[in-house]
Amino acid sequence: MNPLSILVVAEGVTDQTVLECLLPAALAPDRRITLHPVQPTGDRIALSGEAEGGWRQVLQWCRRKSPEIRRNARLGKSLFATSPATPFDILLVHLDADLCENEEFQKTTTVNAHNFDLSTPNGRGKYVETVLTLWLWPDGKPGGDEVWTRTALAVEATETWLIAGLMHTTDPERDRTPFAALQAWAAEIENRPLAKKKADRYRRLADRAAGNISGILEKCPHFADLVARINNSDR
Repeated sequence: MNPLSILVVAEGVTDQTVLECLLPAALAPDRRITLHPVQPTGDRIALSGEAEGGWRQVLQWCRRKSPEIRRNARLGKSLFATSPATPFDILLVHLDADLCENEEFQKTTTVNAHNFDLSTPNGRGKYVETVLTLWLWPDGKPGGDEVWTRTALAVEATETWLIAGLMHTTDPERDRTPFAALQAWAAEIENRPLAKKKADRYRRLADRAAGNISGILEKCPHFADLVARINNSDR
């Protein structure tokens, strides 16, 4: 099976890190991928190691990289400044579902949040996915792009995937404060506070969580769906 080159547009560098650690562990043994982070870019990572990213940067990226630009880039006709020098196979765009109640986020499209059951993980994931889809295709016409575009919806956040792998939790997608849960775990198990989101610390946590990748797939349906869609690419 041919390896896949995946461009990753994420809210932050820690989200990139979690994807880089967990996806290879979760994919089928014969499914090889190479991830190329393009948002946030290296020049937007502060001296503290934290990325100056966030959902607004993802929105701006989608607005700057129109469907036509993305299609041309994938075919190698014109490349993004931070993309690899060869055409890519998959564009992966990530958002966290904890954005649901954010009024500024809700105003970015005409999608009505009241049409979704935001009290459930499925409803929250579907709402954020619908908004992200309109960010990517403002005219509502993917034009076949959906074949090679993957939306990575983290419900409630990528920390949800980590606590699913690290803790004995039964329904992590319903936890609205996964970062707090991760902080509590780090303080108790590692005896080391987790005050800020740092890429190197998240890599160690994600590597440890990857040891229980079956638990993450079982408890986090949105992550499992992303893995299945990548596994099925070019089959």
